[in-house]
Amino acid sequence: MIDCRLFKWILIGLISLWSASIYSASDCSSYTHKTGMIDPSCQQMSLRGLWQALPGKIIPPAQITQFQQDAITLEIPSYWPENKVKVDEYYPRGLITLWAEIELNGIYSTGEDLAFWPGRQSSTMRVYIDNGHGTWVKAFDNLSPFIAESDEVIKSLPPAGSAGLLHSGASFQLPKLYPGNKVILQLYIDDYRTGGIAQPPQIGQKDELYRNIMHRSSWHILFLGASLLVTIFAAAQAIFSSSRRALHLFLVLISLGTGLRLLVTGSVLAYLFPHFTINHYFYLAWGSFLSLLAIFVGAQVYLLPAIFKQHFILKKLLLFLSAIPIVLLLFIPLLTLHEFLLIGHSLRTFYVLVAFSYALFLSWKVYARFREHWLQLLGLVIILVSGAYDAFLYAQNIDPYLELFAIAIFLFITSQAIYFGWEHMRLLGREQRLAQNLKELNESLEKQVLTRTQDLQTANTRLTLAATTDVLTQLPNRRAFDSAIKNEINQTQSHNENLCLAIVDADWFKSVNDQYGHDFGDQVLQILAMYLSERLRVTDFIARIGGEEFAIILPATDIAHAKILLEQLCKGVAQLQLEEAKDYQLSVSIGGAEWHEGLSINELYRLADKALYKAKHNGRGRVEVSQ
Repeated sequence: MIDCRLFKWILIGLISLWSASIYSASDCSSYTHKTGMIDPSCQQMSLRGLWQALPGKIIPPAQITQFQQDAITLEIPSYWPENKVKVDEYYPRGLITLWAEIELNGIYSTGEDLAFWPGRQSSTMRVYIDNGHGTWVKAFDNLSPFIAESDEVIKSLPPAGSAGLLHSGASFQLPKLYPGNKVILQLYIDDYRTGGIAQPPQIGQKDELYRNIMHRSSWHILFLGASLLVTIFAAAQAIFSSSRRALHLFLVLISLGTGLRLLVTGSVLAYLFPHFTINHYFYLAWGSFLSLLAIFVGAQVYLLPAIFKQHFILKKLLLFLSAIPIVLLLFIPLLTLHEFLLIGHSLRTFYVLVAFSYALFLSWKVYARFREHWLQLLGLVIILVSGAYDAFLYAQNIDPYLELFAIAIFLFITSQAIYFGWEHMRLLGREQRLAQNLKELNESLEKQVLTRTQDLQTANTRLTLAATTDVLTQLPNRRAFDSAIKNEINQTQSHNENLCLAIVDADWFKSVNDQYGHDFGDQVLQILAMYLSERLRVTDFIARIGGEEFAIILPATDIAHAKILLEQLCKGVAQLQLEEAKDYQLSVSIGGAEWHEGLSINELYRLADKALYKAKHNGRGRVEVSQ
């Protein structure tokens, strides 16, 4: 069963185009008045009527009556097919003379505030009005830069180098008209050289005519402003972002090409550049249209890279086709206007077919991936429908109010580029958020690691302290003493100083435990440790090395001064009073020794221990030193 989604999008495209497509031509009921009379029988905006016309000639006003038998009937305003104006190999393109008599009534009855609009930008013409006394008065003329005024019938085209100024885009005030006045229009429209049919001139109320012209121009100015904004956006993306730079450069080109196209087709160019010539106008008109199609063909390779990944040869062919019009533009200085128009007309037809075929191919490819590229499919459908609609109007020799095909291409590529730009910004923002989250996660992990490290260092410090501290007295233990005595001897040896070691032992301590208990004995050791620590110098070191034994390291002290300090300690301990056992008298025996060069730690310790033994043997509660 055929999926109806594609038909749904085609229907949406048709509705959107129908709502936007307004064009200047409108049908009118059949005229009942006679040929050669114009009146407001169809619209209030313009005087409409059937004109007598003679294609292929510019006829002086005084000779009009001589050619009435050869005249044909044309309607103004209306679009003239080539077969109607008999433009063929027997009739030079671009020249035509029209005349009619004015019949005024209704809002036109006064014959005032009437104006003339020559139609297309490339139109050049003269307007003659009979003043009612048989004298022709020239009311408007921008044809003279091409064809000089003459009393002779002009049957040939102007020289190729002719360059008349563009019409300024506004309507021209006509003199006051009276019923029965006759009007002659002499036209030279260079578009005839390539088969085009010009927009018809109009005569009508000045304000209404001008409002209609400006209304059409305002739409072009609106899209022109949009194209300039997109140009700035794309240029900024191309300069400051490396993502899809080629795509944004294409967007800059297509925005500029669209803006130029809008300037040319929207009656805006003549307002901005009043001295612009028609030659320049044609170069810009054809060049902008070809460039627009070429960029559309080339940009898709970068817009939809997944589709062309497996079509390498097609990708190269499309890029080659997109380069041909650009190369043609480079050769403009070497071509005459006529040569350029002929080549441009051929290329336009070719590129319109290429663009249509290309859009059909892309629609088929995109439809196969509908979920991923539904927006692109909608844009391509609009391009196809708008192109078909414009082609239908051109086939009837009707210029669209807006060239929807060009605008659809511009909007399609613009929307895609902006979409990809926003997508890039969204992904960039997502990457920044992920980077921020990663940074915060790293900072959190670093904090956790730092906290764990600090905890580990604290634990290690506690373990080290526990391993080198006596639990009962909170003094350094035997392990700490062994490390300290080694460091002190190295320091003493390096600085050539003195060092003494003393061993303090509580007297009769076993009997204390037996008589007063172990708790009291522990209290005695704590009091003794506190007293010794408080009485020693800051530089001295004390440690508990056994049950009731303490070791004291006295740096930078000789044995004589050490003995004095140790005797003070011994006497001070003897004066301590314990509240729990007032009948108990604490005393200590101390043995000291001095280190000298060549003496090991063990030997130093044995000398101090030997002195302690001597103190014990000599009655306890005293100090003995080893000599």
